[in-house]
Amino acid sequence: MVIGLGPEYNYPKSFDVWKNANTRYASNHGASLISKSIIDEFDADYIDDFTDIKKLRNEYDYCVLATSTHIHPNRDVTEYAEVIEKLDLPTLGFSLGIQDYHTNTGNITKIHPSVVRLLKAVGDRSEFIGVRGPYTASVLYKFGFKNVVPIGCPTLYRNGDKNFKIQKKRSYNNPLVVFHHTMFKDCIDLLKSCDFLGQDYEDEMLFTDHLDDDTLLKEYIETKYSYGSDNVLRELIKKRGKWVNTSSEWLDMVGKQDFVIGPRIHGCIAAITQGVPALLTPRDLRVLEFAEFYGLPYVPMSEVQKYSLEELYDTTNYEKFNKNFPVKYQNFLSFLSENNAPHVLNADDCTEGMTFTVRDFIASNYIACNEIEEINRKIESLDGKYYKLLKRKIKTVLKKLNII
Repeated sequence: MVIGLGPEYNYPKSFDVWKNANTRYASNHGASLISKSIIDEFDADYIDDFTDIKKLRNEYDYCVLATSTHIHPNRDVTEYAEVIEKLDLPTLGFSLGIQDYHTNTGNITKIHPSVVRLLKAVGDRSEFIGVRGPYTASVLYKFGFKNVVPIGCPTLYRNGDKNFKIQKKRSYNNPLVVFHHTMFKDCIDLLKSCDFLGQDYEDEMLFTDHLDDDTLLKEYIETKYSYGSDNVLRELIKKRGKWVNTSSEWLDMVGKQDFVIGPRIHGCIAAITQGVPALLTPRDLRVLEFAEFYGLPYVPMSEVQKYSLEELYDTTNYEKFNKNFPVKYQNFLSFLSENNAPHVLNADDCTEGMTFTVRDFIASNYIACNEIEEINRKIESLDGKYYKLLKRKIKTVLKKLNII
C-alpha cells in the first residue's frame, strides 16, 4: 500500500480546507507524479482511508510513504506518523527533499516535530531512509538520522530501464516552459518567447477562472505576489499560459514537446522520462540538489536572462546524465533490496550493492565544509568570553567527528 501524496491532482478548491490539511492533497501535478511512479514501481494500491487500521494490516504486508518537500518547519504530517505507528508494517520512505527557497543547508535549523516523528517511525521499520540528494541527507544527519541514503527521486526510475538515455536533436520546434511564479520576476523574457504550463493550485488560480470563488487563495496570491494589478502579467498569462485539469493531461502535454525548460523539478522529469530534453533553471537548493545529483544540465535562474532560448537549448547537454544514470538506477534497486521492498522492477538489473562515486564524495565534503564555515561565521560575530567558549565547544565537537 502507498500512503501520502495522492496520484491525482486534487486541490479541494478551498484554500482554507487545503492549508489545514495540505499533506492530504496532491495540489501539484508534479506531486501526483511521485505517487503515480511509486504505485507503478510497487504495483501497489493507494490508500487514504485510515478508519480501519486492522483491516489494512490484514490486507497489506508492506507500506510505502510518498512525500516531496516535507523537510519543513511547518509541514504537519502527524496523521501519517500515527498511521505508520498503528499499522506497524515494514515501511519505506524514499522521496524526501528539503523545502523550497533555501540556498544554504546551514539556514535549515528547524523541521516540524511531526516530521521527526514520521522519520523515526519509518526509520524504525526499514534499514534506510531514502532522500533526493546529499543536501537533504546532510540536513537529516544534523537532526540525528544516521540511516539516510541519497538515492534521487523515484519519478526518474519510472521507466524501469537502467540504460535509459536522452538523445538531443540539433534543433527544436516545440518548446515549453514548466512555469513557476518566480519566473515573472527573474526571467520574464523567457515567458514571452514560448508557451508556459502551470503545475500547481496557484497556477490554476492565475491561469483560469476555475477558482474564482476561492477568495482566500485569491487574496493570498494577489497580496503576496501583487499579480492582481499588473496588466502586463495578466496579458502574458492570457496569451501564453496553459493549464490542464488532470495529471494525465499534464504528463501528455509535456511529452508532446521537444524542449522543456524551467525551475519545476517534476515538470522537467515528466519531460525527461518521456525522452524530451529538459533544462533545469534552479531557483533554490532543492532544485540545484536534484540537478547536481544526476548530472542534469542546468542554468541558474539568476542567469537565464543572459541567454536567448536558442542559446539555452545549445547549453542543454546530457552526456553527464547519460553516464551517471545507470549508477543511480543501480543504487536505487540496491536500496530497495536492502529494505526487502517488494517492487516489480527488474531485479536482474541489481547486480551489486550501492556505489558511491568520487562526485558523491566531493559533494558530501563540500556540504560539510560549508557547514563548518557557516558555524565559524556565526562564532566570529560574537564578542569576548562567549566567542572563546563557543569556539572551544565547536572545536571539541569537530574533533569528535574526526573533521579536524
